[in-house]
Amino acid sequence: MFKPFVILVLIFANFYSQAQSSVSCCQATATASFAALGGDQEFRNAHMSPRMDTLLEPKGKLIGIATADEKQAYGYFITATEPTDKILLVFHEWWGLNDNIKRESDKLFEALGGKAHVLAVDLFDYKKATDADAAAKLTSNASDERLRTIINGAFTLGGEEAKFATLGWCFGGSWSLQASIMAGERSKACVIYYGMPEKDETKLDSLKAPVLGIFANKDKWITPAIVTEFKTTLKAKGKEVEVHQYDADHAFANPSNPKHDVTITEDAFNKTITFLQKEFLEE
Repeated sequence: MFKPFVILVLIFANFYSQAQSSVSCCQATATASFAALGGDQEFRNAHMSPRMDTLLEPKGKLIGIATADEKQAYGYFITATEPTDKILLVFHEWWGLNDNIKRESDKLFEALGGKAHVLAVDLFDYKKATDADAAAKLTSNASDERLRTIINGAFTLGGEEAKFATLGWCFGGSWSLQASIMAGERSKACVIYYGMPEKDETKLDSLKAPVLGIFANKDKWITPAIVTEFKTTLKAKGKEVEVHQYDADHAFANPSNPKHDVTITEDAFNKTITFLQKEFLEE
C-alpha cells in the first residue's frame, strides 16, 4: 500500500508528465497543483475551517456571467461610483465564493475609492466548502477548461475596451496570475497572495501586467525557493515584479482563518492598494 507522501509524489509526477506532453495553451498548473496538494494531509491540516460570519450589508450583488459553454457562471459585482472601464477581478481561495471573499471585495472597493468595478469571480459554480476535506474535493473536481471559460466570460462584462487588474489568495492567487496571462495587454496589474506561481516560461511570456507577490516564509508548499525562482524568471524576462515575504504561515491574510495575522495582513493590504493605485487606477 502506498503511503500518502508517495501518492502525492506520484500525483505531481503524473501532472508534470501531462504538462510536458501537452501543446495546448490552456494546460496550466493552477488547478492541477492544488488538486495535488489537496491529497496532502498536512496541507489540509494547515487550512483550519474558516469562521463563517455573514455579510450583513454587502456593497455588491450576485450577477450571472454568460460563458461560451452556455453554462451560466456567477460573480459578486460591485459597481464603481462613476463611469469607468476598469474592473478588478478577485479570485477566491479553495473555500469558494463565500461571505469572507465578498467582505474582502467590499474592503478593496472602498480602499480604491470606488474608482473601479470589483468582480469576485465564482470559479466553483456556486459551490462552497466549510472544511479542508470538502475544499480539497472542490479543487480536485475543478476543470481547468471550465475555469478558463468562466474567466473569459468575466472579461466580456466591461466590453472590448475594459481594462483589468487581478487579485487572489492561495488557489485564487494562482488564478489571479493565470487570468492576467490570459488577458494579455488588457491586464494592468496582478496581485498574488501565496498562490502557486506559473513555471512555464512560454506562458509567462504572455504576461504583460506588473506583478505584486505576497508570500509567507513559513509556507511549506509555496516555499521561499519557489518564490525566488518565480521572481528571478520574471526579472530575467524583463517583467515588472515586486515581492514581499513575511515571517508568517500560509493563508495568514484570511481574516476568517483562526491563525490570521492582523498586523502583517494590514501591511500587505496597504502595499496592495498602493500597487493597484499606481499600476491600475493611474494607468
